Amino acid sequence: MVKNYFFLSIAIVIAAVILGFSAIVATQPKASVLVRGLAQREVDANLAIWRMSYSLGSNELAALQSEINTKNAVITEFLLAHGLSSDDFSVLPASITNTSLDMYSDKSRISYTFIATATTLVRTSKIKELQAAFKDSQTLISSGIAIQQDFDNKINYEFTALNEIKPAMIEEATKNAREVAVKFAKDSNSEVGKIKNASQGVFSIENASGGLEDKKKSASSNANRILSKMIYLAQSDTTAGLLSQDKARLNALKGRAKDKPCVITVASLCVLKGFARVPKAHKALVRRAKKTSFIYPNGLCLRCVKDVRHAKFLTSFEGGWAYSTSANEHGKDFDINWAKSVADEIFDADILSQGKS
Repeated sequence: MVKNYFFLSIAIVIAAVILGFSAIVATQPKASVLVRGLAQREVDANLAIWRMSYSLGSNELAALQSEINTKNAVITEFLLAHGLSSDDFSVLPASITNTSLDMYSDKSRISYTFIATATTLVRTSKIKELQAAFKDSQTLISSGIAIQQDFDNKINYEFTALNEIKPAMIEEATKNAREVAVKFAKDSNSEVGKIKNASQGVFSIENASGGLEDKKKSASSNANRILSKMIYLAQSDTTAGLLSQDKARLNALKGRAKDKPCVITVASLCVLKGFARVPKAHKALVRRAKKTSFIYPNGLCLRCVKDVRHAKFLTSFEGGWAYSTSANEHGKDFDINWAKSVADEIFDADILSQGKS
């Protein structure tokens, strides 16, 4: 049964900018306080991506190729009939496995010598047309085509027009920050002066809510912009950790060889796929796993963060990932004072009060 959430309208959340304002205190003219402003927008996604994959088998390569061509032609006709054009999709080369060469397979249970997975990649701005095609995709079964319905083959929605709404969101966030500063000054019998420092902060785009994948929520927050070379002290999903996209610097701080591998933490399974391909037999395990790091065939050690707060922090990094390591010197116990001394910025104030990993 096709799940409803693929057919609801798409919501995107974009979060806005945090600005630093000076709150001038009468008795202390140079005093200032940092306040943050927030702006949000819910917008329709303007790009949808769908991998239409199906599998088939044969004992002869020529027969397999012929069947792939026939079924791909049916899919092409299906998409054109739903209002998509040839520019909206492309047929990818099929992935073919020779089961007779797999030493680990049970030969008595093999039905075909060759197994193929064929994919048509749809990338289009015609959201409604694609949703209608997805809804009707089960009609392809009558042509012997069973489109896969797993995680990798669901529709992914994106919003690419952030620059068009960014100026208005910055303006709204600035006004919001000003209101916060005025309230702070009023409560402390002070006055608000001119802006002392300001930073644009981070814009994030995410689903508006579960079941509204085709609507995106854009948020812009002026929380100091995450820089890839900086070291951040944060409470990760497993421990108090140091995070950065500069692996060599992380290792140097901990007194390890600069090229020593580090765990790569990612904000989502989509980000993970940019680093490594999850073996098909282990996809369900990776999706269900929490606080578990896996070593992939390419040698990388990756952990998909399921903790919502920490995953949001990772999205502040370009690409939605960061190297992560425990906040202690190599071979030594956790020391909050050492961790604070090496971090460029502390993301979680709770770490300071806990003083433990």
